[in-house]
Amino acid sequence: MRIRLLVIAIAGLFLLGPTAAWSETVVRMLHIEDDQEKIALWEQIARDYEVQHPNVRVQLSHMDNQSFKLWLPTLLKSGEPPHIIHSWGGGVFQELVDAGELRDITPQMRGEWEQTLDPKGLAAFTTTQGAIYGAPMKVDLEVVWYNKALFEKAGIKAADIKSYGDFLEAVKKLKAAGITPIAVGGREQWPLHFYWTMLALRLGGKETFEAAFNRTGEGFGGPVFVHAAELFKQLVDLKPFQPDFLKANYREAAAYFGDGKAAMHFMGPFDYINQRLFSSDGKGIPDEELDYFAFPMVEGGKGNPDDSLGAINGWLVTKNAPDEAVDFLRFLLNADHQAEMARRNMHIPMTKGTAEALQNPFFRRMAEDFARSEYFQLVYDQKLGRGGGIMVNELTEALAAGSITPEEAARDLQEEWQLK
Repeated sequence: MRIRLLVIAIAGLFLLGPTAAWSETVVRMLHIEDDQEKIALWEQIARDYEVQHPNVRVQLSHMDNQSFKLWLPTLLKSGEPPHIIHSWGGGVFQELVDAGELRDITPQMRGEWEQTLDPKGLAAFTTTQGAIYGAPMKVDLEVVWYNKALFEKAGIKAADIKSYGDFLEAVKKLKAAGITPIAVGGREQWPLHFYWTMLALRLGGKETFEAAFNRTGEGFGGPVFVHAAELFKQLVDLKPFQPDFLKANYREAAAYFGDGKAAMHFMGPFDYINQRLFSSDGKGIPDEELDYFAFPMVEGGKGNPDDSLGAINGWLVTKNAPDEAVDFLRFLLNADHQAEMARRNMHIPMTKGTAEALQNPFFRRMAEDFARSEYFQLVYDQKLGRGGGIMVNELTEALAAGSITPEEAARDLQEEWQLK
């Protein structure tokens, strides 16, 4: 019986052919995307790649944002780690490099492929020594989305919000009109940290952050970061957020904004889709009632008004990934695929020339804003690595809860940074 089964098995190998039997390569890709339309397109791109490469199978798997951050180190040491992983670049990326968890793809990137990518985006996946371990796909700029109808009801014009003082006055007017000024997902912390760090950018600009990051001068405990925390506390003291905001996650905050219950949401371009996707009716705020403005300048601040805060989203290649993983990543990020994503208004792409395909006027403006930014500040919870990122998020939540003073928050962040 065993001999007969062996014969059948060998015959099956010949029927399948030796390549299919022995040489199939599996490429495992781990993402955090929630948009089903985008996931469906990625799946189609993967199937198209498989048609062109019959001996390769591409497996896409999903993990939510918070779980991804928590479990990634464990996944990378598992028996079947992912070959391509989502990344925001920055310090977390550098820590993976230092831990030997990534594959250097500089040889494959140099030349033609490198020339197709936005240099500011590519820099997020390049070490200070010039080694490249991944590639950018999209940029997320943090902007203040607002509901035009609610602004009008409160007698506010977005064009009049030119300073942080103006922003605080708008919050007061909205509250006086019985409108929740701002939605925020405080439970996940990262949406809150945008405020403290954006205020620091407006106050001190590029030079202050880079001095603190490079451990020169007064660091994150210096007057700029203390003052930024004080300004954030001024906002918190006005009680601008929805009830129980510290118990709400990002999805719930996006839904709250999309349902027209809050006038503003300080968030990235993905909020345009998500405020609809997570809203009660699945429609959210229509385009004619939605708009955004850049976070206002602080009076006397040294930052450039065109400086922006946000994230470069892309992909890293892990240490034992096969060559096919690198090749598939290049395929995913080629101009045709990224232009298609732009046409569908899925994101602001980092492949050169493809942002021109954007149909959404908001995204087109953001692409122009990004191009105009001389300095793009990567969000701190990525730039500062896992320890620093966790700390800045926790401290901002503590500021919002009133359990810590601005001086203590800045001091604790600096102490954490000094330990790295």
